[in-house]
This record gives sequence, structure tokens and C-alpha cells, in this order.
Amino acid sequence: MLPIPTHNKEKIIALLLLVLVSSLFISRVVLSIATITFCAVSIVLYYNKINKKLLHQHWAIISIATIVILTLLSGLYSTNTTEWASRLLVKMPLIVLPICLLIITVNHTIIYFVQALFIVLVTIGTVYTMSIYYLQPEATLLAYNTAQVLPTILNNDHIQYSITVVIALLLLTYQHQHIHTNRLKNINIGIGIWLIIFLHILMCKTGLLLLYTTFFMYASQKKEWRKPKIVLSIVLIVIALPVICYNILPTVKKRIDYIKYDYSVYSKGLQLHGMSDGVRLTSLKAGVSIVKQHPIIGVGYGNVKAATYNYYASNTNLLPYEKILPSSQYVIVAAATGLVGLLLFVASLVSVFFVKKIRKNMYFISFYIPILFSFIWEIHLEGQYGVFIFTFFTVWFYKYCTPTQLPTP
Repeated sequence: MLPIPTHNKEKIIALLLLVLVSSLFISRVVLSIATITFCAVSIVLYYNKINKKLLHQHWAIISIATIVILTLLSGLYSTNTTEWASRLLVKMPLIVLPICLLIITVNHTIIYFVQALFIVLVTIGTVYTMSIYYLQPEATLLAYNTAQVLPTILNNDHIQYSITVVIALLLLTYQHQHIHTNRLKNINIGIGIWLIIFLHILMCKTGLLLLYTTFFMYASQKKEWRKPKIVLSIVLIVIALPVICYNILPTVKKRIDYIKYDYSVYSKGLQLHGMSDGVRLTSLKAGVSIVKQHPIIGVGYGNVKAATYNYYASNTNLLPYEKILPSSQYVIVAAATGLVGLLLFVASLVSVFFVKKIRKNMYFISFYIPILFSFIWEIHLEGQYGVFIFTFFTVWFYKYCTPTQLPTP
């Protein structure tokens, strides 16, 4: 370890964490630079903590890097090495970032300010989106007649941005448990209510499903919420909220009506261009077809794209912009690495539940299980934003946002 006083190290790491969180909302390039810098400095300052003890203590969290190993091995039988290298490179933070977040030392104040900054940046993003809605209401509502939603930050990646909103809500809940001033509590409540309303206005299906599953996981772990009256109240709210939003928010109504139309078209066996959910279901068929043809070790990450496009060419009339990778993390892993790879991947994800202290961490469980659930229809680990959000917050909720941590407001 370098002869740098501990308090100076914490200051350096605190600054880098704040920059790292901020970079997520700036650009992919800035996020890459910030991630590399954070990891490099962390390793230099705390290199002596990278040992067998680290692996023994945190093996379940470190094992999420299994998908990187599977991707690496699939290069042995991937003919398109350029595509394979691209898929491998985007997953590298799954190995390095968890280790760096585990070896650094941060105090309660740093935890509090990192989380507060993230909440503030997410909230600012909602203001940006809503400003577009109010400046161009007609154009916005017209877009909701198709598969589009409101523009968002994160390079208009509304799926990943909606996930950050759900994470911000969970962090607000955590902060609320540990602050003692009514002013801050009221601010927390106000921001939380606004973020919930925003998610319904945005009407991103993944974001809303994560919102409700996260709420369900959190509520199921609150012993004081298990009273019959409280349970009944929660059920009524969960049922009533979508109904109310459908009737008072134009974006919600148009989005749901479009989803119903999309499903009705696909269920009749028709292939119309621009059908968002129809394309997703077709992509899943392509992925399953690949798995059936190569069930043991798959086709390799370098060849998944070509194999999927071959399916499209033979079985569909999709336009180029509609051709996507299989829209499920589990399916794409199975297509790339076979059922053997899928089994190892799932085993690495669920291994955390064998650790008692993780099972008792309600914040980790409330984040992690909904994310694993979303892997059924999303491919978070195939893009930079998804990899960073999953990796960073899996470790963050595991180590720094636990029932025993008490940040100083």
C-alpha cells in the first residue's frame, strides 16, 4: 500500500465516486474514462486487499463475473472475433468494478453524499424529460401512438434511465430510515412521490414492472407492514394507482392502448413494421431456435448476431432497424454459451442467496431480485449502461447500503 494517510485515501476515493456517479449521466465516453480511473486508483491505493481473503469473504458477489468468463471462453468457437471482442469488452466492468468497490474504504458521510448526488441527478433528469413534454405536448403524445416514449438522459436509453429512477426511490427509502430532521424527511417524501408519478408518465414497461416488484420485495420484508389493514391498503393502492394513471395521464393511456394493439396484431400471426413487442417476441423465437440447434455450448458470443439475423432472413420480413438480439439475457446467454453456460450463469446469480447476511439485507434483495426478474425480457449485460448500473448497485447495496449502515445526514 502506498504511504498515503487513510483520511487522504478516503478523500480521493470519495471524489472519484462522486465523479463516477456523475459520469453515468454525462456520456458513455466520460463513463468509460471515469470507470477506468476509479478502478486504477483504487487498485493502486488498496492493492494489498486483493487476496484470497477478499475472495473468501465476498465470493458470492465476485461470482457475478462468471458471464465474463463464459464470454471469454466462447471466443474459442466464435468465428467473428470482432463481434466477440466487442461483447467481451463491454462486460469487463463485471470483473474489475466489484473488486474495486469491495477493497476501498469509505465512511458513512461519503455513502450519504454519493447516494444523495445520485438521487439529485436522477431528479434533474426527470425535469429535463418533463420540460420536453410541456414544450412539445402534441408531438410527444403523437410519439406514444407508436413504440416511442419521452426523450430521457442516458443518451435517450429510457429503459436504463427508468431503472435509475427505481434505484433512486430505493435509496430515498434507505436515506429516510436514517435521517432525523423533518425537513429532510419531507424533501425525501416529496421527491419520492414525484419519481413515482414520473415513472407512470414516462410509461416505460420495464421501469414500471421494476417499480412494482421492488416495492413488493421491500414491503414483504417489513414486519410492521404485515398487519392485515396495512396489507389491504397496499393492495388497494397498487391496484388503484395504474387505473387512476390510465384515466388521468394521456401518455399512460396511449401507451397501454398501443401495447394492446401490438399484442392483438402479433397474436393473429401478422407481421407489421414498427411493432415493438412483436419484434421482441420474434427475437426470442430466434434465440430459442439457436439454442435448439446448438444446445450444449451455443454458437459463441461472436456469432449470436449473425445467427439471429439468419433466422430473421429465413422466417420474417423485418426491416433492418427492427432486427435486434434475442430480447432476454437468459436466452442470449443460452444462445451464445449453450445450456451449460446458462446453468453456470444462473448459478452465479443465485449464489448470493446462500449467504445469510445477504438474504437479510432488505435493500439488496429489493434491488437484486427485480433486476434478475427483468433479465427475462431485457439484456442489461449487453450494453455499457446496463452493465455499469447492474454491477455498481449490486455491490453498493451489498456493502454500502445495508440495514446496519447509518449515514450522517
